[in-house]
Amino acid sequence: MDGRPSLVVLQFPPIKMAGRLSLAVAVSVVCSLVSAMPLQVTQSTCESLLPEGLTGNPQTSEAPYLLMVPNEEIPSGSQINVILTGFDPNVTFEGFFIEAFNAEGQPIGSFVNAPKTIECGSATAAYQADSSAKVVEMMTWAAPVDMAGIVTFRATVVMNDEFYWNDVTAKAMLA
Repeated sequence: MDGRPSLVVLQFPPIKMAGRLSLAVAVSVVCSLVSAMPLQVTQSTCESLLPEGLTGNPQTSEAPYLLMVPNEEIPSGSQINVILTGFDPNVTFEGFFIEAFNAEGQPIGSFVNAPKTIECGSATAAYQADSSAKVVEMMTWAAPVDMAGIVTFRATVVMNDEFYWNDVTAKAMLA
């Protein structure tokens, strides 16, 4: 040996599975695209609070998310921030749907600063369904000018298309 590194060349016989390999790659790409499709929010979401495209069942454990409003009492006609976040900074979410309801269960108020909104009767709901991981989302909600009583914010929070919670709530009093 003269101290120089030696080069070893390995030769393998040609693989005759090109057709099968192409098929496997194509199936893999299609499956990736289907599983990465964003959730869809439609008018039916206003009633069910469930975006279309969720593949699992709602989780029955306590949600790892908080839906917060800054005050227990909100003056009629005012605007407040509504905040959605995880209990822990490592808990992210890919999507959400948030709607405010009066004591009779009717949608009320309007989200005026939110990633996206949809009209739900005479109110608007806020949502995001783009599947990018988020840690916190802050939106602005406008209270109706002619209402008093309890307002309940209800949310469905989507960790991914299989794991979601549809019982995340926050309450406040309209005065």
